Amino acid sequence: VGVGNPNLKPETSTNYEYGISKSSEVYEFGVTHFVSKISNLISWAETAPSSYFYTPSNIGSANISGYEFRAKYKLRIYEFGINYTSQNPIDALTGNQLIRKAKDFGSVYLTYQSADWRISPIFTVVGKTYDDSSNLRGIPGYGLLGVNLQKKMTQEVSMYLNANNILNKDHNVSITSSSVATGMPFAFMVGLKYQ
Repeated sequence: VGVGNPNLKPETSTNYEYGISKSSEVYEFGVTHFVSKISNLISWAETAPSSYFYTPSNIGSANISGYEFRAKYKLRIYEFGINYTSQNPIDALTGNQLIRKAKDFGSVYLTYQSADWRISPIFTVVGKTYDDSSNLRGIPGYGLLGVNLQKKMTQEVSMYLNANNILNKDHNVSITSSSVATGMPFAFMVGLKYQ
């Protein structure tokens, strides 16, 4: 159950980033360095252990810095891509890792593109996180496999299928003092797109 906090202050941040990139008709890559300094950081927490009541509060300040790497390569009807982020999300007061902020995450995909079909499996990875400010309740990292399919039916209409966690892998996204919240199981969506 969520409970409001009338004393909550707005979260503010200062951000900057710089990077390099290079691209051509067959490849693209880039590296970006980023830094965020956050004041009045807002975080949700139980009002008391096992109370099931959660409220937002300002927990101080935080520093998040790291690197983003992205690359893709095209070879005729195929495209391979990778995105990876390595960051250090730290509570400036305690030096602990911020709640539910992974130090590492990324994805890898391979796309097949023909006149009528587009097939793109994607593997996403999220590193270990914590569900408390003391970093005592660790949430293990996980990797999930998904796929996006699209079939051109006419010049204007395409049918698509988006499937997530197709191996139905168990993974946790929250571990509080009173419960464990699991991530989404296998799920898919089918539809028609008109353009």
